[in-house]
Amino acid sequence: MKTVFRHSRGVTRRALAAVVVLSFGLLLGVLHAPTQASASSTANAVTDLNLLYSNRPSVRAMFDGINKYRKANGLSPAVLTLAGTDQSQGWTNDWQRLGIRPADTTDDLPGLRWAGYLSYACMSGQEFEAVKAWIEYNGDSMKGASPESAYALGVGVAPGLHGSLRMQVVGYEFTGSAPSTVFTTVDEYFAYVDAANAFTAPAASLFQDIKTDQQFYKEMTWLSAKSISAGWKENDGSSTYRPLTSVSREAMAAFIYRMAGSPPWTPPQTSAYVDVPTSHPFYKEIAWLAMSGISTGWENQDGSSSFRPGLPISRDAMAAFLYRASGYPAYTPPAVSPFQDVAPQQQFYKEMAWLSARGISTGWTENTGQRTYRPLTLITRDAMAAFLYRIADKAR
Repeated sequence: MKTVFRHSRGVTRRALAAVVVLSFGLLLGVLHAPTQASASSTANAVTDLNLLYSNRPSVRAMFDGINKYRKANGLSPAVLTLAGTDQSQGWTNDWQRLGIRPADTTDDLPGLRWAGYLSYACMSGQEFEAVKAWIEYNGDSMKGASPESAYALGVGVAPGLHGSLRMQVVGYEFTGSAPSTVFTTVDEYFAYVDAANAFTAPAASLFQDIKTDQQFYKEMTWLSAKSISAGWKENDGSSTYRPLTSVSREAMAAFIYRMAGSPPWTPPQTSAYVDVPTSHPFYKEIAWLAMSGISTGWENQDGSSSFRPGLPISRDAMAAFLYRASGYPAYTPPAVSPFQDVAPQQQFYKEMAWLSARGISTGWTENTGQRTYRPLTLITRDAMAAFLYRIADKAR
């Protein structure tokens, strides 16, 4: 099924007409551009950076496709506006996380006059469909703009399940100099976002049990800085991270939920799992994990389901968690395994191969020169920090 919503200049209220696209899944992580704020608050304004999925190709496809049309019609190139993209991404977040259709929102931004809108769902790699729909609904509006005006775009993208994408694109007109931060290329825009999200590990460790020269020090302190893991407060008032402690399934649920931006939702009043009561400290996160299709748990002989919250996670299961949390990205694993100890017919082979292909986990190089993944090795908190950090880094 398809749903497209569009709006063109000249309509006083956003009359979002339903036409058809493809159903989409729950948002699991979204690029969020910095707002028009002071430089000191910019880094905090991008905490909703796409941590679990790289949407840069989608933004580029949309921007380049619209500008190709503009060039073919003798129009000046559109620019990406920071304020417009921030607004577009906010609408995308609301739609994917909360099911709120972007409507009845102030159309104009300071110095930018509303000129067109499109909400479109498509599969990753098929962004050309969204470009085609934008041209169909807003092409005449662009061509009919006054000659002295310039054109700015705001683009928001959110990944859903099984490779689906929700895209929100807004067009604005302005005259004279650009009224807000603009970028002439997508690369300029992402360079700005990267700079705002750059992370430098603190010179002094925040945790009593982690040294600054320790492996994965930067990754563990990053996890703390992003409020994904705060560690423990000991009786003497010090903070500890416990880097060699194994990661349990309940802790993994909390990590992934926070990586997704802690999306607001109300868990069901009755638990789907016999071993996870609603009073469980991570009930909300575990229920969210199940609802979003990241983990379904186990079916018991009596027909009930168990989550096994205290069970430590192995490296193969961790690969499955992260792959699903990334929105089931389209990927065909190689016929020959990249790891000597992982066979193509093995459970979670696709997910482990995907981690390798993305550079999130390279495994070990043995004395024989062969690479191994060690799928049944349990994940520790320091290694998990490294995995999550790399996923975030690869999304930039």
